Amino acid sequence: MTVVSAFSHLDIDTQRTSARGAQLLRAYLEYAASGGTIIDSGPVADVELNPFETHVLHAFRAAGLPVVAQYGVSGQRIDFALAHPDQPGRMVLAVEADGRSYHSSQSARDRDRLRQEHLERLGWCFHRFWSTDWFRNPAQQLEEIVTAWRAAVTAADSDEPVDPLREENVPRHEPVLPVRTASKPRLVPGLPITEYSAYELVELVQWIMSDGLLRTDDQILEEARAELGFRRRGSRIIEALGRAIRVARKREG
Repeated sequence: MTVVSAFSHLDIDTQRTSARGAQLLRAYLEYAASGGTIIDSGPVADVELNPFETHVLHAFRAAGLPVVAQYGVSGQRIDFALAHPDQPGRMVLAVEADGRSYHSSQSARDRDRLRQEHLERLGWCFHRFWSTDWFRNPAQQLEEIVTAWRAAVTAADSDEPVDPLREENVPRHEPVLPVRTASKPRLVPGLPITEYSAYELVELVQWIMSDGLLRTDDQILEEARAELGFRRRGSRIIEALGRAIRVARKREG
């Protein structure tokens, strides 16, 4: 079957109409455009938002962002989906916090890495923020989300992935790289692992973690190993850094 249409499913904004016919037409056009691979997508029945999600949603709308809360189906919902400004049915940025979807994940690996990787493989740009950071400085968090959304729109228009942290996509007064809040310990790289005290290794790990980015223990170990100048993963190195990571995690928690 060949479907001929003067518009695509991206031109139908189901948030502006509750008509079942419009929703079915959008789903059919999307199904046809995908070659029959997309069966069901987009928002369905409304999901009740908690007070934090409601507060964030109102802030997004006040900033003029085209946003849909709890976008998706069943248990695979995105906290906030931001649409293209000229194609209201085309979602370009997934914004997630440590809310409903985050805490319902079965493991930390699902929460922190796999979910984002899966969304990015599906073509989404992804941005995460933390509720604690939002309450401390909502204006800054909102500005970062706006920057990420503009980068996602650019990516959608060019059909090329755009990193929202690239210098040309970040306001000049914002740092390009995440900022670490702890002081970097003064360690001489290249010494045997036994030459570094447990205290120094914990300090190094805490410095790595102080930028607030999500990492697995193995990723932290690799960064610490690189900082110390080790080219190989020896058993003593893994054991010493593993202990330091466990101590740093306990202090952080």
